[in-house]
Amino acid sequence: MIVDFGLSFNSSDPDQSDLTRINEEVGNRFLRLPEHSTGGRSPIADVCQSAGLLIYALTGHEPRTLIDDEGLKPHQRAAIRGILAQSLSAGQYRRLQSVFDRAFDVRAATRYPTAGMLRSAIIHAMRDEDPEPGLDALLAQLDDRIAAEDHQQASEHATSLKTFASQIETLAMRFAASRQLQCARGRGPDDFLAPIPYGHVNMALTPPHATGAKSLVSFRLERSADELVVKIDEDVIWRGMSVNDQLEQIVVERLASHYLHGNQ
Repeated sequence: MIVDFGLSFNSSDPDQSDLTRINEEVGNRFLRLPEHSTGGRSPIADVCQSAGLLIYALTGHEPRTLIDDEGLKPHQRAAIRGILAQSLSAGQYRRLQSVFDRAFDVRAATRYPTAGMLRSAIIHAMRDEDPEPGLDALLAQLDDRIAAEDHQQASEHATSLKTFASQIETLAMRFAASRQLQCARGRGPDDFLAPIPYGHVNMALTPPHATGAKSLVSFRLERSADELVVKIDEDVIWRGMSVNDQLEQIVVERLASHYLHGNQ
């Protein structure tokens, strides 16, 4: 059954008196589109009409005009908007209104170019939704995420500072071996969760057969952003991105001085 053929003519009419004439306005009173006023017609207009049919099916209101006397498109008018808001979930309402925003664009080139694209957009808009968590549940998830990120960051800081401590110990042991000495070593205290994560490596040079050192030089190692910092008695003695010759010289100097003057 043909409900509305739109453009039609009688091919048996020799004068073609029923043929739509050039520049004659086409369309119907269900949804009048701007391009109809100049005789324009295209598949895009048919897709727009399909969106109008959906509006009618959902609300029982005929769209009539693309823009009414208040400048509103069909889905923006109070009666239609109210019915859609009551019959759809909040998410479906937001998404479907966005579909209509494009489907009823005044510019034909901006609308959905095919029925398939409009259909896909409608299916996406009307998909089932998982229930949204309440605020308390959402905040609990946020706290869990923050705690996990803090734990990961603390683990990264711990790994980097422990690696840094091992590198400094290697420098000290290499120097001690070059002088036929031993290197007494110890770690701690450490706090990788502090605002500025830190650890300690404690060392001293000892004679070849000594069982230990009376005192150790305590190197405090800190992680500040992407930099490594070395302190002794709260004085910064080195700062950099990785172990270098300057740090090796400083460590050797401190250990040699301690062996000569501070470990009597």
